[in-house]
Formats: sequence, structure tokens, C-alpha cells
Amino acid sequence: MSLTSSDALWEQVKANSARIRGCKRHRFEAKPVKLGQKQTCLECGGQISLTDMGNYIAGFVAAGGDANAIWPGWTK
Repeated sequence: MSLTSSDALWEQVKANSARIRGCKRHRFEAKPVKLGQKQTCLECGGQISLTDMGNYIAGFVAAGGDANAIWPGWTK
């Protein structure tokens, strides 16, 4: 990987991180997923792993939120 392409990749990572951190509440499309596949937030356009999404939903529920508001059908 050239320095230019690694710099571009790093800029993409920083931009995605800023979108994720700046989102007031993530929301995801309820669709079949595969392990290792990233999910895109419908609110901010940021991408996160399934593990991070599951942890986000768990925290949202622990704070009194409804998991279905983040991922429709999550509690089915």
C-alpha cells in the first residue's frame, strides 16, 4: 500500500469515526446480515461492525431505550 493510499484510507476512517461519534441516535435497517459485515446507520451514514452495533443496542436498552427503535424487530 502506498503512502498516498494509506493516507486516503486513514482520512476515510477519521471521517467515519466523526460521523459515528456525532450521531444523536443510530438506526439500522433490519435485514439479514453476515458475520464480518458492517452496518450503515440510516441517520449519519457511518459504518460499524455487528459487534459494535450489538453493544450500542445493549447500552441503549440498559439506559431505558427500546432496541426496536434502533433495529426494527431486534427483540423478536
